[in-house]
Parts: sequence; structure tokens; C-alpha cells
Amino acid sequence: MAKQGSVRFLPVVPAALIAVAIGVAPAGAAASLAPATVTVTTTADLPSPCPGAVSLRCAIVSADQAGSGVTIGFAIPSSDPGCTGTPRVCTISLTKPLPPLSASDSAIDGYTQTGSAPNTLPLAQGDNARPVIRLDGASAGKGVSGLVVTGATDTVRGLSITGFITCFDCTPIPGAMTGGSGIEVRGTGDVVAGNFLGLLPDGVTAAPNEFAGVHVTGKNAGPALVGGSDPASTNVLSGNKQCLSGDCVGFGAYVETTGKRTVVRRNLIGVTASGTAALPNAATSVVVLAAHVKIMDNVVSGSGGDAILTAGTGVMVSQNLIGTNAAGTAGIGNHSHGLDVQADGNVIRGNVISDSGDTGLVISGTNTIVQGNKIGTDITGTKALGNGFDPSAIFLGQPINGTDGIVVCVGGNTIGGSGAGKGNLVSANRGDGIFLGGDQNVVKGNRVGTDRAGEATLPNHVDGIGSRPFVFDGAGFCQQAPAGPGGSHKIGGTVAGAGNLVSGNLAGGIDLIGTHDDTIAGNRIGTGHLGTAPLGNAGAGLILAGICNEHGCTPSSNNQVTGNLISANGEDGIDIDGTGGGTGNRVAGNHIGTDPSGHPSLGNGGAGVTVGGQATLDVVGGPASSDANVIAGNGGPGIVVGSNAGDSGTNVAVQGNSTFANGGLGIDLEPAGIVNCTTSPPGPNGYLPCPVITSASTTTVQGTACPGCTVEVFLARAGAGDSGHGEGARLLVRVLAQGNGAWTATLPGGSVSSSDQVTATATTPASTVASHTSEFGANLTVGTVALFEPGRVGAPFRPGTGQITAGL
Repeated sequence: MAKQGSVRFLPVVPAALIAVAIGVAPAGAAASLAPATVTVTTTADLPSPCPGAVSLRCAIVSADQAGSGVTIGFAIPSSDPGCTGTPRVCTISLTKPLPPLSASDSAIDGYTQTGSAPNTLPLAQGDNARPVIRLDGASAGKGVSGLVVTGATDTVRGLSITGFITCFDCTPIPGAMTGGSGIEVRGTGDVVAGNFLGLLPDGVTAAPNEFAGVHVTGKNAGPALVGGSDPASTNVLSGNKQCLSGDCVGFGAYVETTGKRTVVRRNLIGVTASGTAALPNAATSVVVLAAHVKIMDNVVSGSGGDAILTAGTGVMVSQNLIGTNAAGTAGIGNHSHGLDVQADGNVIRGNVISDSGDTGLVISGTNTIVQGNKIGTDITGTKALGNGFDPSAIFLGQPINGTDGIVVCVGGNTIGGSGAGKGNLVSANRGDGIFLGGDQNVVKGNRVGTDRAGEATLPNHVDGIGSRPFVFDGAGFCQQAPAGPGGSHKIGGTVAGAGNLVSGNLAGGIDLIGTHDDTIAGNRIGTGHLGTAPLGNAGAGLILAGICNEHGCTPSSNNQVTGNLISANGEDGIDIDGTGGGTGNRVAGNHIGTDPSGHPSLGNGGAGVTVGGQATLDVVGGPASSDANVIAGNGGPGIVVGSNAGDSGTNVAVQGNSTFANGGLGIDLEPAGIVNCTTSPPGPNGYLPCPVITSASTTTVQGTACPGCTVEVFLARAGAGDSGHGEGARLLVRVLAQGNGAWTATLPGGSVSSSDQVTATATTPASTVASHTSEFGANLTVGTVALFEPGRVGAPFRPGTGQITAGL
């Protein structure tokens, strides 16, 4: 078998043929044995035998008779009637189908013709090949392909093949298409390299084959190599097209076989030979309906449909430029998706997928790995080439209305990774950066909405990462996907490199509607890569919300939000809406409105955390030191509970957090800005009465609270919007109120001084129907201090497992 990385210039020649070629026949050799090289000398389509000039038809017959080891070369004189133009291009116009090339270890080499030359340029500079042998099928009849290769380890190179016609009614199967390809590969180990398939030798003019440039087909066909690793191997597979009643076919490469491990490598597909302009294949440029195929190092742009569609298992798509010019610096958009993955176990690695009319990458199979790609940018990761430029398009009668960078239709896929080079850059797309359907998807180590360095914005036009139920309800490109709610996604992680950077997007950072049991951990949302620069999302940093529609209500429940840095966003840092019965969400160990050190210099525009919409059993903070959030510097209150004063169904436990320097109360039970320590229920958190501190010293604080409630005593840092209630900058001690409501707390030594203030909250027992917390009680003034003291407030906070690594 030929090596899959290179073009074979001289095929292996059996000893018997070498002997014949030099005029010495071995014992027993047939006198009619063909020579090792057969030279085509005419463009005429002469039938076999050819006693004078040798036609391509005669040459193939001769090679097939020899059985193996034959090179078919070309030496057609420039005076031949079929040779025209400058440079001279010799066109072989077929009048009927050629016989298949059944010989093995043989080659058809157009670069043997005088005036021809293979490509010498790196792919980024296009293809300067000069094929001067053209095979045209306009007069060959319907259902005919240019060359059909059935032998093993054969090579076809150096040809322009054009004009072959598909037949839709040439078989008993209604609608089945036959022929119409430049080259059909039906053997094993065959190589197609250095050809122009679907365009003239000038490299810019389409001369379509109606089905495909190259078609790997037939039972057990392959592995084939289309292209190769060196410049001379590059094919240009462009301009193929046939349209009926508005629906079009026309593919660059079409691989459908039970054989495995075909490689499509280093080709220019859907563009001119220069790689600078579109020369569209009318439908999808590369279709794979076979297993374990590799599509690598190609330029796949300008397609009338998808750039690449894979429906075989174990396919690898790597290091391609999809939707750009050959240099990767400007867009040459594909009309539909950049890449459509419809089978399991595919690996998508190291590609640029940009400037698609629809979504950049659609995943409908499970166990897909997507790593190291740039989706929505140029090759440098600094210029916007967003996907979704034509969301109103119709293709094959179906709406293609996605505008996202990545859409994951089903579960069990991995987007990114925690190791070096595994994260994706997903930015500048006209919808969401990443949209999640299904369940148990992993999204980690990505940069979403920024440039490659993570310190400047390239915003996705909606959310950075989003999810909604029933979006795929029998319509659109995910119509086979589950329609209902998804969940159990892991977005980020606690190990180094696992967190995502989700910043600069024009709506929310992470917006999860109707999902459940998600883990959102270790991400940086609204900042730069280092966590010190404000690159806020225009909306909230994180949204967890339910939804009610014609399908009923789908709540957002049991999600874990831990160890994130969520700062500098235009609205709330975190917004949790319990619509539909949302319950059990936990927010712990996060920095919200600060930099990684806890300094309140990157506040969110709204509240730090808002929980409402009849949310129950949600927890902000918790009893362990690692549960505490730092919530500071935000434009609104630190924590808002309730959507309005009538939201009596919302019951949230708020414990152990450090809140300071916010623009409102540290804990604010709606209505906003009003101290509700003595307001009668009903209302958010049942308007639980605040503790009353009756006395305080540097060692002991005493007061009253609801009997059996947990009282948390804080070092207070009063601000302009606190009305003398909080904020609770640092938890000092936790104590249980007695049956009569009295409590006494012994303070750790040296935790307060005579210049400090203290405040307290009360939380009902966990055994209650839904544990909930009061606002901060009135501060007891021991003295007056500055609003923010890094050594007293930021330093004592220990996030524990909620480490702000973000893996960036």
C-alpha cells in the first residue's frame, strides 16, 4: 500500500514488466505483455486496440491487461486538435465511459505531459500546479464518471477532470444517483493527488462534475488517500454542481464505503487554486459516510451547503481551515454549517471553523471530543470571522437558522480540556458561543467571547454558553435530538486548566435555562484571563432559570456553582430564577464582583447574587468555611432574595459569606433598598426577623433572635446603601439561639477591636420546610473604621475547594 502521507511518483513495477520494457522476455512470459510505461499520444477517444496513436482508453486497457505496475504517461503533441490555448491544454473529450483501471500498483500521471508541473507552494499560499491534461465528460453520456479505479494501490495525479454527468434514473432504485464524479475510487490503497476536479486547468473557472470531484465508494473500498502531506499532492476539489428544482448536489469529496481509514489531506476544497476566492461545490464539500476517516490539513470553504459532514464513527477532523482563505486570515464562508457531526466518537481538533452562514459546529453524535479549535475567528485568534452570517437561509428545503459557534444537540460530548492546547477559542459568533442540548456534556478550558490571549473582547452576540429546553423540538438541524430538558453538564472544574474564560459577550456569560444537576466551577466570567481586567458580559454573569411554555414548566434545579470568579458583568453577577419549581441550587466559594484577591474593584452592574421566582432550598454560601462567597463591589445589593415583595415562595439560606462595598444592603429581601427586619410576612424568606445585638465587647456578643435559629455574627463594614445594617464583611462566629431566643457568642481572640462594628443574621434550622435567612440586623457600633481594609477583609477569606483557578 502507498504511504498515506505522500504521492507515489513511480509505482512498483514487477520484474516481468521491467524485462519486457528493456527487450528481454523472461522464460514463459507472454509475447503480448504490456510495457511498464504506456504513453498517451492523442486527445482522440480512440477505441482499443490503438495501432497508431495511443488514446487514454487504449492505455487503460493495456494497463489492465498487464495487471500491475504500469504508469500511464502523456506525450500529446501541441499540434493535436484537442490542444488549445497558452499554455497548451490538451482536452480528452470522452464519447462513452472509460474502462475501469483494474490494474494494481499503477499510475495515471498527467504531470508527464510537457508544460505541466505539480504544486510547489505551502498550502497557505494556494496551489501553483499546472495541469495541462483535461479529461471532460460532457459528451460521455449520463451516469458516467471520469476515471473509475478498482485496482489496489493505484495513483491518479496531474489531471483536470470536468463535466461528468449524474444520472437519476439509471438504476432500478428510484432517485438513486450514479456517475457524475471526476474520479471514483473503488479499490484499496489508492491515491488521488495533484488534480483539479471540477474546474479548468486555469484554477479559477468552474467546469462542474455533477456529483463529486472524488467519490470513494463501493463495498470495502479504501483506505484511499485524497491528497497527501507534500505540496505536489494537493488537489483542488471545487466547482462541482448539479441543481434540480432548486435542490443541488455537488461535492468536493464524498466517502461512502464499509472500508475504513480513508484520508483526505491537504486539499483546497470549494475555493480557487489560489485559495483566495470561493469556487463553490453546490452542496457539502466533504461528506464522510465511512468509519475512521481522517480529514486533515485542508482548506474547506465557499460551499453551497455544509463545509464538512461526518456520519461515520471514529472520524477525525483536524488542522483544517473551514470558512477562510488558504492563509486563514479572511472569510470565504460556507453557506450552511462549518462542520456537521452526525455520528459517535468523532474527534474535532485544531481547526479554524469560521464565517459559516449557519452554526460553525453542530454535534449530533455522542462521545465527540472538540479541542484546540478557533471557532468564529481567523487563524490568529485576534480577528472576528463569526459564524451565523446568513441565519435566514434555506438548504434542501430545511431552515438553517442557527447562529452559534457550537451547538451540541445530544449528550456525552467534551468541548475543550484542561491540558495545554485542548481549550477552544469560541468568539465573535452571531448567536451563542456554545449552546448545550442533551445531558452530561463537559465544557472546560475554553475561551468564549475573548481573543486568543484572553485579555480583549471578541464578543459572541448572545450568550457565551447557553442552554434551553425544547429548542430542538422536531425542527431545524437538531431535529433528531431529544427535545426536553438537559442537565448534568460540567462547565469548568477545580483542577488547573479546567475552568473556562467566558467574557465580553453581548448578553449573558453563562445562561442555563431549564437545566438540572449542572456543575459550574472554576470559571472566570466577565474578566480577562488573569482575572484583573474588566471584560464584562453585557448581561448577567451566570443565569440559572426555569421556563414555562406550551410544554409545561421546566425548572432549573440542583445546580452547583462553586469556585468561580464572576465580576465586571453589566447586570447581576448570578441570577437564579425558581420559575417552574426550581430548587436545590447551591452557590459556594465564589468571588463575585472582585478580583482574585478579593479586592472589590470589578463589581457587577447589578446585585452580586439574585435569587427569586419562588426558588426554594437554594443556598448561597453554607456552613463550611470553604462554602463562603466573597461578594463585594457590586453596583446593587450583595445578595437579593425574591423577585418582588409578593414572592413569598422564595426561601433561600444565606450563610458564611463575606459581603462589603456593594451599592445596597448586604442581604436584601425584596423590595430592594428597604430594611425588612421587622416587616410582617408573607414575603421573600418569610421576612424572617433580624437578630438584635444587645451588647458587644472584644470577646463577647449577645442578643436575641428567632428560637432555634443559627445566628452568624460578622465584622460589619457599613456603606452608603446599608442603612446601618451590615454589610457582613467577615464571619466571626456562629451560635444557636436558645428556646427563648437569647444567644451569646464568644469571639475568637483578636478578631475585633474597639474601633469595629458587628452585625448578625439568623437562619432557620435545616429541619424546616425550607431553610431561610434574615437580612443583616442593625450594627452595634463599637467604633468607626474604613470601608475596605484588605488585610482585615480579603485576607481571612479561604475559599477551600472553591479555588479560583479557572484553568487559564
